[in-house]
Amino acid sequence: MKLATKKTTLIMLSTIFLPVAANGRYSDIKKFSVRGSGCGLGSVSAELSNDNKLLSIFYKDFNTSSDDRNNRRSRKHCKVNVSLNGPSNHYLKIKGIEFAGSINLPKGASAYVSSEYFLDRNRIGKKFFKKWGIAERKTDDDFELFYPTDVTSKCSGNATITANNTIGVLAGDKDDGYIEVSNVSNRPGLNFIFEWKKCN
Repeated sequence: MKLATKKTTLIMLSTIFLPVAANGRYSDIKKFSVRGSGCGLGSVSAELSNDNKLLSIFYKDFNTSSDDRNNRRSRKHCKVNVSLNGPSNHYLKIKGIEFAGSINLPKGASAYVSSEYFLDRNRIGKKFFKKWGIAERKTDDDFELFYPTDVTSKCSGNATITANNTIGVLAGDKDDGYIEVSNVSNRPGLNFIFEWKKCN
């Protein structure tokens, strides 16, 4: 639907699954919690792949928009904690993180993603930041961000993964924009690629 009186921007999360081999060891989700303005009640969930090598976070309503009059700047935040049970005498190794979605920006607008990830309260790499915005033309595109990692948990058979994500937009100066939000079911916004490895 086109908004005739507002200039609008949107950033919204979605992604695709990675193919993984079906030879993982057993693990399960022991505890799951969320908080933040982008994490409404029942709007976020977590799931392990059948081979226990992919942890996926599903977002139903993690998006934000702004217009050139009443709400030029807007942002949403979501913090997710997932505690995993794994095989005894094993540690968790995170090999990569996928984060993806889409942006719809009128001329002069901008959007950004700011992300921090932790394994057992230890930061995974540096703080990740990505910004979009082209002043000369409209931007309407999907994005896929991949962070290669090589971090490990303690040799305890348990691990806690934390994702701390903020998304934001700044309205443009010219041209009307419009938002079309579609609910892409069964697609996570965040994937952790991992494996359990036996302790020496």
